[in-house]
Amino acid sequence: MTKISRALTLNTSVALPINFAGSSRDALKASGYQAVTVRTIRLAGAQSAGEAFGMLEKRYCGALLDPQYADIGITRERGDWRVVLAKPLIDESLEDARSAGRILLAQVNAARAKPRMCGKQPFPSARPLSWNTTLEMAAQGHSQSMASENY
Repeated sequence: MTKISRALTLNTSVALPINFAGSSRDALKASGYQAVTVRTIRLAGAQSAGEAFGMLEKRYCGALLDPQYADIGITRERGDWRVVLAKPLIDESLEDARSAGRILLAQVNAARAKPRMCGKQPFPSARPLSWNTTLEMAAQGHSQSMASENY
């Protein structure tokens, strides 16, 4: 199945200085943008946006169309360009966590409601699970901790 790329969103917090050297992910995190994936592209000698786009199209088409990236930051200094593609830690296209969790819970309970075989051993249907707010909050805290430490 082929994923269709959505339009990149121009995001100034993803832009990095032309001569930046270091960890792109750490620099973005310091600016308040937590990225899962970052790709930086340097262009030299493009005197206009049209020339820069031509270079990008010729050399970096795959990266620009990669559906994992959602945001783009662009910096220009005379004929030098830096293009940063990033995927945020939290995807804004996702529903809120509780709604997504409840949808998943309904799917798990639908599977548990049916008797099944595991190898040669039969298992009867299992009782449904219920939502537990204490576990939800613990899981959310753990997820946020892991995300902030880049695990």
